[in-house]
Amino acid sequence: MVGGWVTWLLILFGIIVAVVGVIAYMRMVSTSSSDRPISKPQSKEKGE
Repeated sequence: MVGGWVTWLLILFGIIVAVVGVIAYMRMVSTSSSDRPISKPQSKEKGE
């Protein structure tokens, strides 16, 4: 059972990497979506 801590350490490392990856992905998606609303006011002005 000595090697059991290695297994738990690798599982914990995998969870941390997954959480960091999700956070990085969400930041990337929110950054790219913040560029899109800039074009919306232009189309609103054309409609007036």
